[in-house]
Amino acid sequence: MRVLAWNLLHGGGKRIPLLAEAIAAHSPDVVVLAESRSGPDQRLIDLLAPQGFAHHAVTIAPAGKNGVLALSRTPFASRVPPAGPMYAQRWLELELPEHGLTVLACHVPPKISIGVDQKRAFWHTLLAYAEQRIDEPALIIGDLNTGAPFVDEHRATLYCAEEFQRLEPLGWTDVWRHFHGRTTKEWSWVYPRRRSYGYRLDHAFCTPSLVPRLVGCRYSHEEREARLSDHSVLVVDIADP
Repeated sequence: MRVLAWNLLHGGGKRIPLLAEAIAAHSPDVVVLAESRSGPDQRLIDLLAPQGFAHHAVTIAPAGKNGVLALSRTPFASRVPPAGPMYAQRWLELELPEHGLTVLACHVPPKISIGVDQKRAFWHTLLAYAEQRIDEPALIIGDLNTGAPFVDEHRATLYCAEEFQRLEPLGWTDVWRHFHGRTTKEWSWVYPRRRSYGYRLDHAFCTPSLVPRLVGCRYSHEEREARLSDHSVLVVDIADP
């Protein structure tokens, strides 16, 4: 199976048809879209339905605010998110029986929109989830809005990096680094005027039982360079059981 994760940039707006084309071109089985919005969500759902994406779920986001949209070619069951509007807006947990795993599609809120304390609270909830799911085949994927100092950014400026770095000691594998090494630098978001300076903000982590099924993980930068979004596409390939 192939899982695609992408931050759409404020819902996509007039870019929706091109976003749908770009998503379909990667031939994913499951799609996780951050910064989705009501209205544009439905346009994406309608455009991707003929490509085989018959199943979808969307978070509860206020009008004009960013949420998360997930689409799948196969049926899934949605688990109830943690209590609170922050999770109702940014957290989708999908059980995919035909693929033999659970996918947590999430978008960690940036400090600028919610403050450091609430961002840290989200991370603590995410880490508690990671502890609970460690013995199951599970994948956490999406725009996590942080990374490891000096390897996922040039310096040490990202908030909640300490929490981010606790995922691997809990037993979760950074899927991209599993294939590309501990010190490789590659950015999924870059400053528009400083293209060599950016951050790796979009991530996938998996539990130990899923590691033997990992086939590949890569970023596609073509879409970001074409300004379809300000984030690159993250693609994860996993063998079915």
